[in-house]
Amino acid sequence: MIYTLSQVINDLNIDTGSGDYSKQVVLLTSIVSESISEVDNYTNRYFTSGSHTERYNGSGDTMLYIRNPNITSVSSLQYLVWTTFQTLATDFINDIEIISDLNAVQLLNGFYYFYGNKNIKITYVSGYDYTNLPSSIKTFLREYSALLYWNMPLSSKQGRLGIQSKNDTNVIGYGTVYKDELTKLHTMYLDSFKWYSL
Repeated sequence: MIYTLSQVINDLNIDTGSGDYSKQVVLLTSIVSESISEVDNYTNRYFTSGSHTERYNGSGDTMLYIRNPNITSVSSLQYLVWTTFQTLATDFINDIEIISDLNAVQLLNGFYYFYGNKNIKITYVSGYDYTNLPSSIKTFLREYSALLYWNMPLSSKQGRLGIQSKNDTNVIGYGTVYKDELTKLHTMYLDSFKWYSL
């Protein structure tokens, strides 16, 4: 996973020896899940390591740009003939090259992606763990989890960003409005990772 309970505890400087720590574990676990989901949903990509099978439009070229980042291997590459998928390449050492900078799979030795609509099917492994995750994603996870923690009623905290938390009627307390802070976080740290469907 790109973010774990131990990391959020460290980032939020949670005292695991305190009497209310056990009560906060459920909250912290939900914050981890929500933080990861926020990254995935906003960017329309999956950053946690895993296997994916997806279909793409063939361009008639040798390059296929892949949705999920940090491709580590390809296990299947097929093209659609009428209603049946046929093997496009089987030698994943000599006939393809993973272009990390472009997050793409390039075909070699005369192979190319036949032109068509959703006619290329690829199965591949991609993703990160926390150790090799891009620094801007790490920063977003830290800031977003902190924003959630310090503004959730169950945490009994307020004012995470150095301003008094307030609800819609400007009364100091819980129910914090932090839409502006969220917009800034997304724009600053996640926009460059967004995947736009073709």
